[in-house]
Amino acid sequence: MERIYTSGTKTDVTYFTGFEVEKTPAYDMDTLFVVGPQPVDEIIDQAEHFGSQHIYLGANQSFHIDLRFMVNHLLK
Repeated sequence: MERIYTSGTKTDVTYFTGFEVEKTPAYDMDTLFVVGPQPVDEIIDQAEHFGSQHIYLGANQSFHIDLRFMVNHLLK
């Protein structure tokens, strides 16, 4: 999936931030979006670096069964 930034277009995005727009309990929260399975320690580092209140796993329609490990580890 292509993402357009002021610095140009990227096709290999792993993390990006923004505000949650879906009408869920996380609506309007500063969110770290994670594309595909990523190392849990790296996700935590990114969330802390950006001060994200919410982490959205499986962004850009990348959610699949491999994310269960990440979810379980992050919840701990």
